[in-house]
Amino acid sequence: MASPKADQDSAPASSKGSAKQCGPLDAGMPKDESQEHRGVPAPDPATVYAKWGLQVEDRERGRDLFVNMCQSEGIPEMNTGTCHIPAFVSHVVRNHVDIVVHPEVMQKSQQDPSFKEDLVGLALWLLGQHNHLRSCPPNPPHVLPPLLSVLRGEVPQEPHAAAAAASPPSDPSDVQ
Repeated sequence: MASPKADQDSAPASSKGSAKQCGPLDAGMPKDESQEHRGVPAPDPATVYAKWGLQVEDRERGRDLFVNMCQSEGIPEMNTGTCHIPAFVSHVVRNHVDIVVHPEVMQKSQQDPSFKEDLVGLALWLLGQHNHLRSCPPNPPHVLPPLLSVLRGEVPQEPHAAAAAASPPSDPSDVQ
């Protein structure tokens, strides 16, 4: 598998076993939590559908990261001429994150095992770009069935965050 490097703007090789290398990866996104990343807007959560997941070992943080590979019509289509795969990366809730691509990308990944390997490599690269993954995992990620979606609100919040959201703010005028 051709693996992308976080320190370069390069993408994994294209599918169908060709040796062609893609040009600059426009799906690389800045390390912030904005709602738009290099022209890829956050999709409407109602249009996000999980297709398969990844369990990625993050030894530096001492945890596994669960990556939900999702599709949405709200993400631009893949440009097959340039190998550009637009993607949206959610923020991390607990240890879950969503990566959303156009449905044609997910369909191609299910039909072509080498393309799926490349998509996994792209996912790892994107996680590094977003600082969700600090170092390349020592072992290949485990492919899983679909997971809970961050964007659809299916991942429960941390207990302290849920309690803070449920308790009303204190009124300073009540203090005597």
